[in-house]
Amino acid sequence: MAFNPERTQYLRPDSARTPYFSRTEQAGAIHYESYNNTCYPRSYGRERKAEFEAILERAVLIDVGCERTTELRGPDALKFADYICTRKMQTIKSNRARHTVICEPNGVIFCEAIVLKLAEDRIWIGHGPADFPEWCRAIHHGTNFDVEIELTQVYPLAVQGPRAYEIMQALVPDAADMKFFQWTRAEVAGVDSIITRSGYTGAFGFEIYPFDPKQAPKVWDTVVEAGEPHGMMITPMVGPYVERAVTDYRLGDLLDLNPFEARLERAVNMDKESFVGKDALQRILDAGVERQMLGVRFHTDQPLPVLEEYWPIHPLSPGQPSPGVVNRAINSVILSEPIGYAIVSADLSPGQIITVDHHEGTVEAELVELPFMD
Repeated sequence: MAFNPERTQYLRPDSARTPYFSRTEQAGAIHYESYNNTCYPRSYGRERKAEFEAILERAVLIDVGCERTTELRGPDALKFADYICTRKMQTIKSNRARHTVICEPNGVIFCEAIVLKLAEDRIWIGHGPADFPEWCRAIHHGTNFDVEIELTQVYPLAVQGPRAYEIMQALVPDAADMKFFQWTRAEVAGVDSIITRSGYTGAFGFEIYPFDPKQAPKVWDTVVEAGEPHGMMITPMVGPYVERAVTDYRLGDLLDLNPFEARLERAVNMDKESFVGKDALQRILDAGVERQMLGVRFHTDQPLPVLEEYWPIHPLSPGQPSPGVVNRAINSVILSEPIGYAIVSADLSPGQIITVDHHEGTVEAELVELPFMD
């Protein structure tokens, strides 16, 4: 497709596009970022407040095709999924998805993932890192699991917001009343698809996975048509995901985090017989977890700059080392205040006042419990 004159960048010809790229261009996307080596729309040139109003009051449509899915197929597909995931997978029901952490052998988070059991011998793992299939093959090497590993050509789109319910009723009525992390297989616009009651936004919604990438734009167009009576807006990723502490850790986010430090202990079943990283995680528990993730409320009326590198926290007293870093910071549209996350020493507590350096100066803040809102 021709270059959108309103776009603020040129894209490399070797950058992967989702099947919905032409649609996001038509909708006015002006800036893309790379996620999973795939162009992902990050701005349509609007005020963020309008996009938050859309997802909180109506509905939005998001191209999340950069979220790739690796398929495990074969007699040991479920057993292999159980081996690489920290949560129990052999008990997963056929119509349920399950959130999990996937760790390196040293216990550091490799990524978070969503697992679907399409059949006993066919498992889908939705993931962040682009090299996840190669990682799986490396782990599989030398084991006896009878399984094939392949990156699918399935690209999801997300319908999020309270009016997503009415939109799904128009598209696939039986899917509208699914519980969170439930899924069903149905046709959308005549295209065989998986529909999950899920989404990263922190809002109510669904994700649709068309099996045929060539037919995926047809699904997009049908969703757009169904959403028109409900004031649906095409947006980048938007929603209360920071406020509700929805995480997406990839490669430990370069901080070598383990699940216990990243508030993901609920996604780890240490009573499993064996999984990648279990021995290291047990050693961490035995020795005591050294870091924790807490929320941060910044004491300033000025907008925060964009966080382009982790912001160091000043030592709490002379001669002591820094207790950690701020690893996420936003100017929350919903809460009307600047907030963030910090990875800090396990001996710090909510209520602790800290001083943070960023590239435009210094700001005082308070450590708080997460999430910021239910």
